[in-house]
Amino acid sequence: MTEHAYLDAVTGFVLGTLGADEERQLLDHLAEGCSICEEAQSRLEPTRYALAASAPPRTPPPELKRRVLAAVRRQPQEPGQAAPPGASSRVTPLPARPNRLAWAMAAVLVIAVGTLSIASWRLRVQRENLREQLAAAEQALQDERSSHQADLASRDEYLDLLLDPGAVCVDFDRTPDAPTNLRGKATYDPATRRAVIALDNATLPASQAYELWAIRGGTPVSLGVIGRAGDGTATVYLRDVGSLVDLGALAVSLEPAGGSPQSTPTGPVVLVASLGG
Repeated sequence: MTEHAYLDAVTGFVLGTLGADEERQLLDHLAEGCSICEEAQSRLEPTRYALAASAPPRTPPPELKRRVLAAVRRQPQEPGQAAPPGASSRVTPLPARPNRLAWAMAAVLVIAVGTLSIASWRLRVQRENLREQLAAAEQALQDERSSHQADLASRDEYLDLLLDPGAVCVDFDRTPDAPTNLRGKATYDPATRRAVIALDNATLPASQAYELWAIRGGTPVSLGVIGRAGDGTATVYLRDVGSLVDLGALAVSLEPAGGSPQSTPTGPVVLVASLGG
C-alpha cells in the first residue's frame, strides 16, 4: 500500500468502512510510527463524533406504533402477573432510527472534510518543499555570482599586470621531456611581486596535471597546480612570488592529477623560465 493509499485508508478507518485486511495493514503501518498518518488520524478523529451527532431524531410512523401494540396484546401474561395500569393503551416509544439520508449526507461531509484536510496538509508540505528549493536556488545563484565577480576581479588584475610598463615578460624554455607544441610565458612585476603564468597547448588527460614550481637557491617550492581551460590554455595568477634576488627561476612539471605527492617534482620538468639570480 502506497503512502497515498494509507492516507485514504485513515479516513475509512475513522468512519469504520475498512475491510479486515485493509484495517490490519493500516494498523501495522501506524505501529511502525508513521507521523504523517498519525497526524491525519488525529485531524479526522473528531469528525466521528460529529457524524454521530449530525443525524436528527425522527418520530416513528403511526403504523409502527400499531404493530408494536398488536405484538404486546398477542404476548401471553405470566401466571400471577398483573398487567400494569394503562398497559393496554400506553407503550414506551422505541428509540427513533436515524434518517438514512441524513447519515449518508453526514458521511459524505465527513469524507469531504477529511479529504480537504489531507489535501491542505499536502499543499502545506509542498509549499515548504518549494520554499526550501527556492532558498537553495537563491544560495546557488549567489555563490555563482560571487564566483563570477571573483573571476572578473582576477581578470582585471591579470590585465593590470600585463599592461604594467615595469613588468618583466619571459618565455619558458622547453625541456626534452616537453610536448612539441607546449608553450609558456611568465609576466613578473618586481615592484609588487605579482606574476601571471600562461601556458598554451596544455592539453592533458584527466589523470595528469601541470604543476608550477619556484626555484629558490636551487630548491623547488610548489606554487600549486595550474588550472586548465577546455581550449588547452592554462593560466595562474600569483600575488607574491618573492623578489628576483630570491626567485631564481620558475619551472613546470608534469604530475599526477592533484599535483606531486611529495615536496619536490616527481614527474618530468617540461618548462623552465629564468627570472634572475
